[in-house]
Amino acid sequence: MTPAESYRLCLENFRAGRLSQAEVLARDLLAKIPNDARLWHLFGVIIARLGRIDDALDLFARAHALAPDLAPILHDQAIAFSRVARPAEALDSLDRAVGLAPGFSEAWNTRGRVLIDLGRYQDALTSLDTALESRPEYADALANRGDALQLLNRNDEALSNYERALELKPAHARAACGRGVVLNAVGRHHEALRCHDRAILLSPDFAEAHNGRGVALAWLGEHVAAIASFARALALRPDYVDALLNNSHALRAIGREQEALESYDRVLRLDPTSIDALHTRGLILADLDRHEEAIKGYDLALAAKPAFPEALIAKGSILARLERYDEALACYDQALTLAPDSADARSSHANTLKILQGSLLSAEAHFFRGDTLRFLGRHAEAVAAYDEAIALRPDDANVWNHRGIALQELDEHIEALRSYDKALALRPRSAGALANRGAALRNLGRIEEAIASAKQALVHDPGNAGAHASLGHSFRILGRIPEALTHFEAAMEFAPDDGPARFNRAACLLLDGNFELGWKEYEWRWTLTGMSGYRRRFEQPLWLGQEKLDGQTILLYGEQGHGDTIQFCRYIPLIAAQGATVLLGVSPLLSGLLANIEGVSRVFDRADAKPIFDTHCPLLSLPLAFGTRLDTVPRNVPYIRPPANRMAEWRTRLGEKRGLRIGIAWSGNLDHKDDRHRSIPLDLLDSLVSLGPQFYCLQRELRSRDVPAFAMHRGIEFFGADLRDFCDTAALVAHMDLVISVDTAVLHLAGAMGRPVWGLLPFAPDWRWMLNREDSPWYPTLRLFRQPAAGDWQSVLRRIGDELKIFRDSEGHGAPAIAVGTPTPDS
Repeated sequence: MTPAESYRLCLENFRAGRLSQAEVLARDLLAKIPNDARLWHLFGVIIARLGRIDDALDLFARAHALAPDLAPILHDQAIAFSRVARPAEALDSLDRAVGLAPGFSEAWNTRGRVLIDLGRYQDALTSLDTALESRPEYADALANRGDALQLLNRNDEALSNYERALELKPAHARAACGRGVVLNAVGRHHEALRCHDRAILLSPDFAEAHNGRGVALAWLGEHVAAIASFARALALRPDYVDALLNNSHALRAIGREQEALESYDRVLRLDPTSIDALHTRGLILADLDRHEEAIKGYDLALAAKPAFPEALIAKGSILARLERYDEALACYDQALTLAPDSADARSSHANTLKILQGSLLSAEAHFFRGDTLRFLGRHAEAVAAYDEAIALRPDDANVWNHRGIALQELDEHIEALRSYDKALALRPRSAGALANRGAALRNLGRIEEAIASAKQALVHDPGNAGAHASLGHSFRILGRIPEALTHFEAAMEFAPDDGPARFNRAACLLLDGNFELGWKEYEWRWTLTGMSGYRRRFEQPLWLGQEKLDGQTILLYGEQGHGDTIQFCRYIPLIAAQGATVLLGVSPLLSGLLANIEGVSRVFDRADAKPIFDTHCPLLSLPLAFGTRLDTVPRNVPYIRPPANRMAEWRTRLGEKRGLRIGIAWSGNLDHKDDRHRSIPLDLLDSLVSLGPQFYCLQRELRSRDVPAFAMHRGIEFFGADLRDFCDTAALVAHMDLVISVDTAVLHLAGAMGRPVWGLLPFAPDWRWMLNREDSPWYPTLRLFRQPAAGDWQSVLRRIGDELKIFRDSEGHGAPAIAVGTPTPDS
């Protein structure tokens, strides 16, 4: 056989895919003709097809040395360099190839492909356009051009290039696959699936097509089928990071978190800096409550990519769950500086998609920032953050809903209602917004509308805990306690860890006299917004009655209002009687007064540094610790007495007694959540004050709304700042014949001192006053006057006026001021 015949036979075998035969023939020819550049070139191509790329590169170098001006040798050498991930050397070979043969369209096409792999997409387009100038119907160049355009987010142009390539070459698997990728990106997933199926029919071992098919299936919600496609892609290419990452996402989507974690770990073994894997792995760990691991994962992601707002936002949300709010806010603030919604991103040169993504990220950061500020009780700042989110994304119903929640905390219920209505206009079936709308209506006194809104929420979501809780609140206000309990218990069933629902159930139980269960559920108060500032986290154990206290030092501390502290200090003598040394942490306004309670060893400001102690208990957990029932409430009054020196000061200040002295408090702390229901405008007291006894204001402050009415009265003496603390208030109360007070600290103080006291209660009272009784198990000298209907203070004040006439007349005839015996629980 002549060398020419051997050469032709070698080519035939090569083109027919009989590579081993072609290799044998090529070796034989080179032994006979060792200096033929064409033979070395052909031999290199054969060896490259056999997968021995390093050997092929040696052969191409030999061929090039023999014929340095042959562009095809440089072209095939470049292809080999690309296959072993040496793109810079590939590009150098191609530059020399097109320098030698400017019209070499295949070289320009391959050069475009290499530039795509280098991320130089615009340069790639220039190279591919040159290939197409000399060969307009070059399907491979059109497919590569589609890839470059796709990576530049020029999806319409990319589709056009892929479609033209498929017109020219219907069996072009890569063009079909590329078209599928773009169709997935623009949301046309059914069409994308057909494209990838076509690519797989044309090339069954095309790993990218199997991956793209899985992506389309995942977008269509067929995650199990998607996982099978990703598995096929990974069988073909075990190190295919994109397929492994997509597989991880699909596993997460169907709740197979542990498998997803393992899949993400495989991604990170292949690519330790995979931002997507680090980020999503963190999300799964957070969902599994493995928060510290999640934070470490985000820190790794941020170390790999410091300008990564998505990771900062996610890390912030985990820190917020851990109540590390300041750190969470720092994450959100940093994310906002990085998210590309700045003037730079909004410039005429910015990519539209980049602007959109930046706006969405900033909106998300503002939203989470608002939630965190709300958890911190900084509700006005939270509203401002939600407004920033709305400015960027006005169609986000969730932000409008949360804005309403923050406004409610600010008692801006009308504006909150507008926010909920906006949320519902965007998402009419939002059970959460309907439930919250019910709360706003309830706070506006529109109870029936509130009930209707919450019931509508349950139509859309029968298991919505918030709607059940909202109904519970409304029925409690109406005094329909069994119905209220039914709905609070339903809320607990659907959300067992819903702290506010459980706390409000506790309030209903206590209101109804079920102390045994009520005190246990009352421990859920720590989950309420605003309580975090009162909760003390100590290394020492919490005491709830189980352990002996003899020889122990116990720290007791106030946690809520002054009235709460006064009410539950009654337990201190019982604790001291067990042999304990009692330390008491309270507000400075109370410390001087409570230092004299029997059994107190030391009183200090609750905000001071921690003293040395063995165990601790917040004051409002003492009823639980003592297993208090309705018939075992400690009722020994007085347990609070004013200091003798203050008594003397106020005796001198008040002067000689010339008639009845009535102490009065008609309003309490403005910050109290229920103040609008419990406080009374001063001008409503005109008829009472006109009855004649001298009235003494027991409040330190007058509200601005009461100043005009007060200026018209001569029958109320006001001491203002002269009531320096509760020692002064207690001394003043001690000089009164009767105290009349709304539900505020003055009411508790008078009751704890055993003074005659009348309490004015709203229709829906606080749990401690219970229902349908005029006495109180907590204070034997207290008489309760309740609104017969919501907001009806006139009826209460008329009754008070009638009783005050009787009291005045009986005092004038030497009768006792009020019966101070201990009423029975059923009285």
